[in-house]
Amino acid sequence: MNSTKIDFHGLQSSPTIDWERYVTGETAERQRLHVNVITGKGSDPVHPNYGTNLKTYAVSGRMYDWTATQHFCNFAAVDSQFFAATTSYAPIPEIQQVLIQPAADINKHRIEIDIQITFKS
Repeated sequence: MNSTKIDFHGLQSSPTIDWERYVTGETAERQRLHVNVITGKGSDPVHPNYGTNLKTYAVSGRMYDWTATQHFCNFAAVDSQFFAATTSYAPIPEIQQVLIQPAADINKHRIEIDIQITFKS
């Protein structure tokens, strides 16, 4: 599978699409899963089950401490694992695990998460 390259810049700025470059294989699959994590569940009318509720939980104030944030990250990881299992294209190796967890202290202005994706060998 080929996918247009998306550059994720962390907290400093929004992701940008590089229309001149493509990614393939595991890189493309990782990129698809990152996009799925930040896509709101139900926002795609063709595929309403794609995406997660992570942003909804964050902006509604439900991710008020590390434990609550980890709880909602777990839901997003399960949603993303299901997304990967039902939409991956051959010959991408099967996803073994999607781990999403708080990466830093949680405060009322910012929540930083870490997304780790491992493939079966």
